[in-house]
Amino acid sequence: MGRINEREAEVDGWFRAEVAATRPGAARPQQESLTPGSRLTGTQGLELFEAQATSRQLDLAARQLAREGRGYYSIGSSGHEGNAAVAAALRVDDPALLHYRSGAFFVQRARRVAGLDPIRDVLLGVVAAVADPISGGRHKVFGSKAANIIPQTSTIASHLPRAVGLAFALERAMQLKVACEWPSDAVVVCSFGDASANHSTAVGAINTAVHTAQLGVPMPLLFVCEDNGIGISVPTPRGWIEQAYGARPGLRWFDTDGSDLAETFATAQEAANWVRAHRKPAFLRMRTVRLLGHAGSDVETAYRRPADLASDLHGDPVTRTARLLITAGFATPGEILRRYSDIGARVTATAESVWGEAKLTSASAIMAPIAPSRPSVVRTDALRTSGTASAIPGSAAVNATGTAAAISTGAVATNSTSSVTLGSSGSVTIGSTGSGTGGSTGSGGGGLTGSVTVGTTGSGTVGSTGSTTHGSTRSTGGGLTGPAPGSSPGSTSVGSSGSGAGGLTRSAPGSSSRSAPVGSSGPDAGGLTGSVAIGSGSGAAGSTGSGGGALTGSVPVGATGSGGRTGSSAVDRGESGVGGSAVSGSARSAASASGSPRAIAPKYAAAGQPVSGANSASAAGTPMTLAQAVNHTLGQLLSRDADVLVFGEDVGRKGGVYGVTKGLQQTFGVRRVFDTLLDEQSVLGTALGSALAGFVPIPEIQYLAYVHNAEDQLRGEAATLSFFSNGQYRNPLVVRIAGYAYQKGFGGHFHNDNSIAALRDIPGLVIATPSRADDAAAMLRTCVSAARVDGRVCVYLEPIALYHTRDLHRPGDGGWLAPADAVRHIEIGQARVHGTGTHLTIVSFANGVPMSLRVARRLAERGVHARVVDLRWLAPLPVDDLLDNARATGRVLIADETRRSGGVSEAVCTALLDAGFDGRIARVTSEDSFIPLGPAANSVLLDEDRIEAAADKLLAAL
Repeated sequence: MGRINEREAEVDGWFRAEVAATRPGAARPQQESLTPGSRLTGTQGLELFEAQATSRQLDLAARQLAREGRGYYSIGSSGHEGNAAVAAALRVDDPALLHYRSGAFFVQRARRVAGLDPIRDVLLGVVAAVADPISGGRHKVFGSKAANIIPQTSTIASHLPRAVGLAFALERAMQLKVACEWPSDAVVVCSFGDASANHSTAVGAINTAVHTAQLGVPMPLLFVCEDNGIGISVPTPRGWIEQAYGARPGLRWFDTDGSDLAETFATAQEAANWVRAHRKPAFLRMRTVRLLGHAGSDVETAYRRPADLASDLHGDPVTRTARLLITAGFATPGEILRRYSDIGARVTATAESVWGEAKLTSASAIMAPIAPSRPSVVRTDALRTSGTASAIPGSAAVNATGTAAAISTGAVATNSTSSVTLGSSGSVTIGSTGSGTGGSTGSGGGGLTGSVTVGTTGSGTVGSTGSTTHGSTRSTGGGLTGPAPGSSPGSTSVGSSGSGAGGLTRSAPGSSSRSAPVGSSGPDAGGLTGSVAIGSGSGAAGSTGSGGGALTGSVPVGATGSGGRTGSSAVDRGESGVGGSAVSGSARSAASASGSPRAIAPKYAAAGQPVSGANSASAAGTPMTLAQAVNHTLGQLLSRDADVLVFGEDVGRKGGVYGVTKGLQQTFGVRRVFDTLLDEQSVLGTALGSALAGFVPIPEIQYLAYVHNAEDQLRGEAATLSFFSNGQYRNPLVVRIAGYAYQKGFGGHFHNDNSIAALRDIPGLVIATPSRADDAAAMLRTCVSAARVDGRVCVYLEPIALYHTRDLHRPGDGGWLAPADAVRHIEIGQARVHGTGTHLTIVSFANGVPMSLRVARRLAERGVHARVVDLRWLAPLPVDDLLDNARATGRVLIADETRRSGGVSEAVCTALLDAGFDGRIARVTSEDSFIPLGPAANSVLLDEDRIEAAADKLLAAL
């Protein structure tokens, strides 16, 4: 390798000159204390010096490789090497999320793990080699699965919310008996710079940690601020970090001189021990210097005074450690210089040997960890009706549950629930050929008798005989009312037909035949209490002979199990189910002919036990609204799997501002369903950390507009972790977001946002958006299973205006209700098709689907027969289904409720053109506008009149 530059030579020369000039003390045995009263011995001091020197030599090598065009990363740790002592003060099984200047911490931690070579590992990252053991050549990061270092690329402290979430989840995993790779007494450590400490992400994360601890919830987290006094070129005011955090109530403060090895070790050890003992957060400020600029290309002399640069040399931790060892009598100047040179020679030799290592050369290889997909295994997991199966590859084994305090604005409460027994009837077996058996041998509600072919390459036994009773009868909200009529023996029905958490429905005003979808009158109106009035004679949208459906002559195609309603216009591809909730239009009409209201009682079992009612003929098939379906399915998932957590702002005691999570906290306890403080970054950070600890978190973001406050937690953290760890770490995550427009009586931009462009371009992100209850249930199950099995990051967009919508064509027709009791699965990237018309294909999603169905009915009255494609998945788009149905008519109209610029329709047009579709394409969208308050919103939003006008224009152009 070539020569080092002037500043590097100055730093290196300073070290050598200072060491050579140091007068050695009287020789002492290596086992004696490094300094009077220190817990470090001479041997340990020499070990830490080697870690510091290794980090320094790696910095020099990385810069030289970059100058030669053989290396690609040169942000160094020079001046921060005191963090080697922080590593020594912690256990190897304490999970670490490191600052990009924590090189010496990485070296010291890796040296304590048998088989790791920190020199080679770091340099493989620098040269972007495929052999890099953490990222596989995708980025230079400090990470190691074996050393419990979770890779971070953050320069703005965006990893702090994840660290808070992980600290929160460690003991929660122990309490709930969820398998976690770290012990419950571990301490989470995260390091960051003084400039990053000012970022809103850091401020919010630290606030969340303190807030959580204030509630009595364990938060074993050590924040380490490596304070070098400058952020690239902007100085941090002297004393600012201490002023900002030194006297914060609830945050224990520690301060140390990072250039003093013995002091840093003692202070870090005290801090780590305090956090481990008290399970509360602490803040360690380590004062450092920055010796080689921000990065290799940074010329510090352009913005720093020569005197300041010279002063920093006196704070060089490597030099000061060397001098300490010499004056304390544990080494001579010559011995120190030889060690330093030997380390440099080894680093140089390793650099020469690795720079020619193979690099990533194909897009497929680069993208491999982004979106792993095992559809058959996901399907098997989604169709399980009893506890989490340890046989599922990549999923955590779950054994028992319980309830306790959470990050909550409410009081801390504890109680326990039944345990999960793995391997009992209903567990999943993967690997053999043939079909899986689902359902009971009796007939299901949809007329399914005998077994159901799930369609996986392996087999999954997804039934069970009976379930565990969850508790006794209670009269409070969400209380247990005992088995529902017709439920399977031993099952428990949760909820009440009266008021409170258990009631799941509320009558909503009907919509006119030309109106937008009926929405709630506000976030607190139309909750889930009350009863469902099932209209007599009503049928599915487009069904024949019931409800006046206009899309005639269609049949369910490709559905397995309870994938649709007999006689409905649904063509459901890639779907499968267990049990029976397929209900024909006529059967539903007969069932509700009396017109009497019927309360929907969800059927929950103890966590890990079979979901009651899944195979019950009399309990299946009750039509629900979309909100009821989400609530019901969340309850089933919480019942089935102890690794599921549901949380967010107002989701607990209130049950969500729209009542979607009502009753869940009362049923499953505040350890598993809990409120968070009002900070979307912390909500998502809690999810990211919990996911690392073995959970499948389902956080809620209250409104779509609010996710933009925290979008980097999805883009920069959640979506990148598998990429930068080569799949070794994952973020199983399902983010529920209430979104889109068309609310009645409660509007304005922040509650009616229709922009999802910022989500759609995140690599690997799954975006699900159901429009009807049956799809809402099945797609939520699929997302949770994709998260658990493949570690997928999913966004589940719930159309607010459709939450409580019951009617489709006329008031009281019940045409938008659908049964959602059964255990169904919809494969990611599969659309739903309503009708078999051959004149026009209308492509839509969410609120646009019922609008398009009403338009299709009016077109049919004029002799124009259209089919409506419900995309269901906005990422990845159902391209095959799009193309098939586009070619079936040769004319495609995209009805897109998002904005014209950056909206979904752009992607749909592109997908069709890229696939070679040569028919006519038109799109009708909402305007490029924010959503105003009141009736003015109608002027900028997509509506039925615009869809119909666009259809007429497209058809007229034949």
